[in-house]
Amino acid sequence: GERLALISIEPGRVRWSIGELGGDGVRWSSAAEVADSLGRDDEVFLTREGLFAASVADGRASIRLLRSGGSMPIAEVEVGPSVRVVSLPAARGRVVLLSRADEDEVRLVGPYRSAEVSLIDGSVLYEGPVRRDLPVSPNEFRLLALGLLGLMATALVICLRPAPEDRPVVLPEGTALAEPSRRFAASGVDLLIAAVIAGRLYGVGPIQVLTFQVLLRGDESWQAIPMTPVIGCVIGTLLEATLGGTIGKLLSQCRVVSSEPGNRSIGLLRSLTRNVVKWALPPVAVLAIGDRSGRHRGDAMARAVVVVRVDAEHASDNDG
Repeated sequence: GERLALISIEPGRVRWSIGELGGDGVRWSSAAEVADSLGRDDEVFLTREGLFAASVADGRASIRLLRSGGSMPIAEVEVGPSVRVVSLPAARGRVVLLSRADEDEVRLVGPYRSAEVSLIDGSVLYEGPVRRDLPVSPNEFRLLALGLLGLMATALVICLRPAPEDRPVVLPEGTALAEPSRRFAASGVDLLIAAVIAGRLYGVGPIQVLTFQVLLRGDESWQAIPMTPVIGCVIGTLLEATLGGTIGKLLSQCRVVSSEPGNRSIGLLRSLTRNVVKWALPPVAVLAIGDRSGRHRGDAMARAVVVVRVDAEHASDNDG
C-alpha cells in the first residue's frame, strides 16, 4: 500500500514515523530517531525500502539509509549543482538524481544530467545526460515516411491516369445521387467507428488516434493510426457487399449500388476495390466533390454509385 512519513528534523537528530494508508485511515509505526545532521539542501525521500537522505558536497551526492540507531551509507555518485531526487515507485529499489550539467557540457549533453542508483547494493545503474527517447524510433519514422511517399505516388498515378471508359450511369428507380455533405457525414461516422476499434486494440481512445496523440506515448500504440484505415476498409467491404452500405451510410440513408442495370449489388470484389481506394487513398476519394457524376475513382473502378431514396412527388417536381 501507499506510505507516508512524518519527519522532525532537529540539530544533529532526525525523528520520524512511517504511516501505512489503509481503508480505515493511517496506521503509524512507532517513532524512530537517528543521530544525523541534515543540511538545509539535503533531501529526504521515502521508498519501499525505507527512509533515505541525500546530501551533496563538492560535486558528489551521498545517499544513506536512515534507521533507528544510526545511518547506513548506500552510495556516492558524481553530480552537478541543483540536485533533485526522484524516486521510482514502479521500479523497486531505485532512485534517480537529477542535476544541472556544467556549462562546458551543456552543448554536448544538454542542460541536465541524471544518475540512477540502486538502493539495494548502492551500484550506479546509469550516469550521464538525460536521455530523451523519441516517441517513434528512427526505423519506425522511415517506415512511416516511405508509406506516406508510396501513398502520395499511388494517389498521383490514379489521379493522372485516364478515367475508365465512360459508361452510362443508370440509377435505380426512385433514387438520386447522394449529396457530398451526406457522404462526408457517413464517412465521418465510419472513421470514428474504425478509430474506436483500433484504439481498443492498443489501449487508447479514438480521439488520441484521430489527433495523432499516440505518437507522443513512446509505445506501440502509434500502430493504431495505420490500423484505423485497415479496419475501416475491412468493415466497409463486408457491409457494402452484404447490406449495401456501412453503418455511417445506413444512418445517413445512403446506399452503394451498381451503376449498371440489373443486379444492383456490387458484390465482394467490387466492394473491396471501392474501399481500398477510399481508405488507402483519401485524397482520391475527396476528388468526388468536383466530379460531375458525384463519384470518385474508386466508385468508377468498381462501377458503383452512392444513392439516396427520393419520394415520387419530389422526383416529379425535379423533372418539372
